[in-house]
Amino acid sequence: MTLLSSLLTVALGLLPVAFIQAKPDFSGSWKQVDLKVTPPPSDTSGALPPGITVIRQTATTIAIEREAFGDPIVYTFALDGSDSKNASGAMTMTTRTRWEGDRLVTEGTSVSVTSQGRSVWKIKEVRYFDARKAHIVERSFTDSGGAVTSSRQVLERVAPPRVSVRGYVVRGTQVPGGRCAPSNS
Repeated sequence: MTLLSSLLTVALGLLPVAFIQAKPDFSGSWKQVDLKVTPPPSDTSGALPPGITVIRQTATTIAIEREAFGDPIVYTFALDGSDSKNASGAMTMTTRTRWEGDRLVTEGTSVSVTSQGRSVWKIKEVRYFDARKAHIVERSFTDSGGAVTSSRQVLERVAPPRVSVRGYVVRGTQVPGGRCAPSNS
């Protein structure tokens, strides 16, 4: 075997490795900068105002925290395609989350039981970063009658708040006992 054929064999063997892409990390604090809903809602009086979304992601889960009426709501999803069940008030979501290339896809059902009755929706959510590194979230909700509502949300990263406590500058880090941890900057 010549040196050239040996190098060619090694290069071709490494070719698939070059196409393996690291999974995006959506961790951080995010604010909504754009939202498009189709069809547009006729009444937005019950909609929550956009707030900060905090995401914590590990190799096996993603936890998405939002605030509603002053209370945090955290949804946690397994990233291996297994069932995840999240409940908030009258709503329960059962979903499966998986990677499709560099996009995180969550699909499942959302069931709400209120004094108005029981409502069931099929849901799909796709998260990814666009070319500008904006965090894009595309959602679709299909009701039991087949009507589809879709949305495209654009989020931008926000820096954690800087707070000065007794001469220390902290960035949203808290240690056990309620004390703030000093920042390295």
